[in-house]
Amino acid sequence: MPKVIKLLTNRDIKQLSTLPGRHAVGGVKGLTLDVRKYDDAFSCSWILRRQGKNSFTVTIGSYPALSVDEARQKATELLVQHGDSNLAQVKREERRKQREIQAAIKRHDPTIEELISKWLDWKEIRGEWKDSLQARYKAQQRIQRHILPNGGKLLVSQTTAEDMAELFKPIWLELPATADILLNLMKNFFVWATTVEKARSSNLVNPAEWQYLKPLLPSKKLRRKEEHYPFLEKDQLPPFFAALHKRAGVSPRCTEFAILTCVRSSNARLARWEQIDFDKRLWIIDEEEMKVSANGQHIVPLSDQAMRILEKQHELRNVDDAGFVFPSSRRFRAPLGNTALNTVIKDLHNIEVLAGREGWIDRRQSEKKGKPMIAVQHAISRATFESWAHSIHAPERPIQLILHHDIDPRLGSAYDREESIEDKRKLLQKWADFCFSEIYE
Repeated sequence: MPKVIKLLTNRDIKQLSTLPGRHAVGGVKGLTLDVRKYDDAFSCSWILRRQGKNSFTVTIGSYPALSVDEARQKATELLVQHGDSNLAQVKREERRKQREIQAAIKRHDPTIEELISKWLDWKEIRGEWKDSLQARYKAQQRIQRHILPNGGKLLVSQTTAEDMAELFKPIWLELPATADILLNLMKNFFVWATTVEKARSSNLVNPAEWQYLKPLLPSKKLRRKEEHYPFLEKDQLPPFFAALHKRAGVSPRCTEFAILTCVRSSNARLARWEQIDFDKRLWIIDEEEMKVSANGQHIVPLSDQAMRILEKQHELRNVDDAGFVFPSSRRFRAPLGNTALNTVIKDLHNIEVLAGREGWIDRRQSEKKGKPMIAVQHAISRATFESWAHSIHAPERPIQLILHHDIDPRLGSAYDREESIEDKRKLLQKWADFCFSEIYE
C-alpha cells in the first residue's frame, strides 16, 4: 500500500523552512519544499518531481513568496495543462534551450541589440543612407522604440519568424507605414548578419522575410487606412506662393524649388550642384536617390523661375556648402534638415491665422477632423500639382513622368527621350507661371 503523505499546513512549512533538506508537503504527488542553507541564510523552493520513464523536476516558485496552498494549486494546474509525459517533454525542451543559451554565451553569440549599431555604422560607412545622418537617426529611433525593448536580447543566430511576428504585432495594424519601414530594415539587417557578420547560418531563412511572416501577422486588409497628406486647393496656391516668395532664407527658396519641380523633400534638400546642367536647364537625379528607384533616373526640366532660384543660390555659394544647393546654416557642410520645408509652411500659416485669415490648410481634412490641418510641402508639390494639371486637361503621360510615378515606355530612342523632356518642360513652365501668378516683381 502506497505511503500516505501528511498534508502539511502553513505552520508546519514555517517550522521546516529552517531545516535543510527535501520535505514532502502532501496534497500533490511529488511536491516538496527544498530547503538549503547558505552561511546563516536559508533558501526555500517549491519543487515538483516525478521519477521513472517520464521523470522531470520543475521549480514551482519560492517560499514564502508562494504559500503551500498556492504551490499545490500551481503544481496541479501544471499537471492538468501538460500531464506527466508532456511536462517531462516541456522540461527537456527547456533544458535544451538553456544548454543552447549557455553554449551561445560561451562562444558569444551576439544579440540583435549588440549588432544593430554595428550594422548601422556599416551602412553609414558605405554611404547607403539617402539622407546621411538624419536617415540613420530615424532608423535607429524606430528600432530602439519598436524592436529592442522586447527583441534586443534575441540571439541573432536563433531568431525565428515567430519571434519577429511577435515584435511586429503591436504596430502592424495601427502603424502600417512604420511597420513596413521597420520590416525592410530588419530584413536587411539579417541579410548583413548572415553574409557579412557570419552571425547566422546561411541555411536558415531570413526571419524578417515577408513570405515567412505573412501567415503569422494579421491581413494587411485589416490595417488602418492612412489618409493623404494635407494639401492646398489650386485657388490657394498663388497667394500661398506670394507669401512664400516674400520670405528670405535658404529654407523658403528650397521650398519654392521643391514645389516648382514637384519633387519630394529629400530630393530638393539633398540637391547638389553636380546634378544641375545649367546649359540644358536640367536637374538630373540618379535612380538610387529616388523613392522608386526601379523607375530609373529622374530628369527634371527647369522652368524660368526654378532657374532664377538656382542662379541666386549659386551666387551665394561658399566653400563650406559641401556641394549642396541648399546648405544648412546650422550644421557644417550638411543639407537642410528634414523638417525645414514644413517649418516654413507652418510659420506662414501662423502669420495668416494671426491676421485673422484661414491659413494654409487642407480645407477638406480640416472640416472632417474639426481642427486645422496645415498643408505640407510633399502634398503641395505633388497632389496640388496633379489636381491643377488635371484641371487644365494636361496629358496624363507628362504628369506621371513629372511625378516619377512610372517609366516612359517610349524612351527607346534619343528622339523619344528629348520629346518626353520637352513635354515635361512645357507643363512645368505652365505650373511655375501659375505658382507665380500673384507675384509682381
